[in-house]
Amino acid sequence: MLKNKLKEILEHNLTSAMKYLKEAKGLKEKEMAMGFMDETSPQLTANTVRIWSFEKPKIIKNTTRMKANTIGFYAIR
Repeated sequence: MLKNKLKEILEHNLTSAMKYLKEAKGLKEKEMAMGFMDETSPQLTANTVRIWSFEKPKIIKNTTRMKANTIGFYAIR
């Protein structure tokens, strides 16, 4: 039941978006691309370091800084 409701919501939102693009922006269906997009930025270094100790701890850190920005797009139309 939840799956059907979610499917209805997605279909309604896609239909509304296509209607808006056609009427307000004057686009034709063949000029549109619909899909899902997400971005991420994985890093080698941890965002937080926490340690609890009775003695002074020896902390070893990876000081190499490397980051890779990535964007993914899954086209449904």
